[in-house]
Order: sequence, then structure tokens, then C-alpha cells
Amino acid sequence: MDNPERPLTSVVIAVGHKFYRNIPQEGALAAWTGGGLEITIALNQPTPGELLGARERVFEMGLAVVNEIPWVCFRVFHLQEPVRGFGAPARKVELALGWHECPFHAVRISPEDREDIESFDFANPELRIGVTAVVLDWPSHKVKVLRRFSLSPFFSRELCSAVLDTDDLHTEATYDQEISRLYRDTPVGELGESTRVRCRSGA
Repeated sequence: MDNPERPLTSVVIAVGHKFYRNIPQEGALAAWTGGGLEITIALNQPTPGELLGARERVFEMGLAVVNEIPWVCFRVFHLQEPVRGFGAPARKVELALGWHECPFHAVRISPEDREDIESFDFANPELRIGVTAVVLDWPSHKVKVLRRFSLSPFFSRELCSAVLDTDDLHTEATYDQEISRLYRDTPVGELGESTRVRCRSGA
């Protein structure tokens, strides 16, 4: 999913309340809001496992640039405690949410928000972009989970650089054409699996 709107600067996001903007369909989208990344996950009747995962488990973030379009990818999982002893199996990954893949090209980011991204000090070794992750029940738009975490300095720099470096490489028309083609020709999860720039939230 993709959203060109610049979110309002003074909004309240609270569990149990209706989300501040309309999400047209199930899925995920990434937007820039007030100096940080907002990930919205719209699920029809989200399960207890999905909600627990989004609220407490590990967000693994991935970044891919495909045909000059940055993609913010993420999945949510839980690493079970390893069994001790010789020959014990490796830690098992319990997946709460599979890969979600969100196009994040500058053509869909407002000029004001692009100025936010340009203003970051990329030489700062502690640069960390904040993330607000929101799970909605769709189509009611009621907020079920609200989670905040930050991206690693390396991921933060790579994300901002990807947006700025590809800024003038698509018009809205060529962007729309390429996104339609990628959604049509690329299996769900393939972009996420292909990412080499990754970081994780705290558990």
C-alpha cells in the first residue's frame, strides 16, 4: 500500500481510538511523519498472536532499492529460548507477521517532509530515526497496538540516503507504472527476503 498524504502535525494516536486517517485497504504502508517513520498495518480482525507480536516481539526492518524505488520491509517474530545441551536444536523462530513491503520513494513524500530528511546530520554516529508502528483493525480503523522504537544508526543513514539519492529518478507517472509492475510480477515476501540492509527493534 502507498499513501501520498502528509499527515497532520498534531494528531493523537491512542489504542482503542480511531486512526487519524483513512486506510483504503488491508496491508501496510510507510509514511514520514514529523521527523520519523510511521508504519501502519491494517488487518481484518487481527489475531491475538498478531497483536502480541506487534506489541512485544521483534520487528525486523529491511531496506531494498529496486529499480530506483526504496522499499521499507518488515516482519515480526519471536525467538524462543534455546534448548541447552550438546546437540540441542537452534533457537526456533516463531513468526507473528510475515514480510510486509512498502514503497517509500520521494515522489510520494511531501516537499516539507523531504526537507526533514535532508536536515539530518548524517555524520552523527548516533543518528537514530524513530519509528511509530500502528496496528489497525480494518475497516473499522480502530487502533489495536501502538509501538515505538528506533532504527539503528546504520539503517537510519541508509534509509535517508536511499530516499534522497533516488529523489529525481521517477516522476509520479513512472513511479506508478513501476510499482504496478513490481506488485504484479514479484511474489509477496521476495523483496523482504532480498534485503541486505537490516536492523531489529528490541524484543
